[in-house]
This record gives sequence, structure tokens and C-alpha cells, in this order.
Amino acid sequence: QFRSGRSPIPLTVFGSCISLALALPPMALGYDGLGFMFENLFAALLLFATAYQYWIGRTEAPVPIIGLAVLYSATGVSFVLCAVALAWDGKLVLGHAPSNWAEDLSLVIVIASMTGIGALSLALNQGRLARHHRLDALTDPLTGLLNRRALFDLNGSAPIGAFTAVVVFD
Repeated sequence: QFRSGRSPIPLTVFGSCISLALALPPMALGYDGLGFMFENLFAALLLFATAYQYWIGRTEAPVPIIGLAVLYSATGVSFVLCAVALAWDGKLVLGHAPSNWAEDLSLVIVIASMTGIGALSLALNQGRLARHHRLDALTDPLTGLLNRRALFDLNGSAPIGAFTAVVVFD
């Protein structure tokens, strides 16, 4: 949304509907093992797509956004491992929730990643707010032009030359 200016909701709903349309029928037909494989794969795809969107927008704030992309990708990898472990077992019917090493590892990764994602998202949002407030402080509310503070901030400590003209409206 911040990168493209468009809401991510339609694309998110589209991806979720596709994953549900493909993962729910096997579950409903009693092939819960196959359904869990599909659920894990589609969850991983959605997480990788989210990581990719963050990766594209990393120029805004490289460190936190790359961190978000890495955490989403790590979570996606944990879901792929769950699907692979289920496929390796080869059971299309489980009769219960999957329980294996990949599920245990995924649980740890998801808890750690979601905590980090929350913290980085909050920090990123605060940074955006601070930049917005700084821009407001440097802009004249009536004209939308940069104010005196902005002029001096942009010039820094460089002296203003003798042949430099500055027009100030006040």
C-alpha cells in the first residue's frame, strides 16, 4: 500500500480464495493429509508473496524492510518444510492434526517471526509518521512551499553566497 498507493486487500483476498478453493475440498472429502499439504504450501506462497512485496519496497527503509522480508521468508520456509514432511510420510488421511519435527520447528519459527514482524512493522510505521511530521514542520501550510527552517536545513552550515537570492513570503 505504501509502495504502490493501492490497497493490498483485493490481491490478498484473491490469493486466500484460491488457497481455500484448493485446500478445502480434500479436507471435506476426508483427505485431511492432502488438505494440510495444500494449506501449508499455499500459506508459504502467500508469505513469500508478502516478503517479495516488502523486498521491492526496501529502498524506503532498508534495514527494517529487509528484516521483514527475511522473517516472512523464514516463516514461509517453515510452512514448506511442513508440507514436505507430510508428503514424505505419504499419508493422505491423517485423522488428526499433523505432528512431526517440521510442525515443531515451524511453531518456533512462527512465534519468533511474528514477534519480530510486529516489532519491525511498528518501528516502520513510527518512522513513516516521523518523516510525515518532519515534512509538515518544513512546509508552509498555506502555500505548500518549503519554509525558512527547510531552507536552513537544506543548506546546512554552508554559507549563503553574495549572489544568492531568497524570496520569503511571510
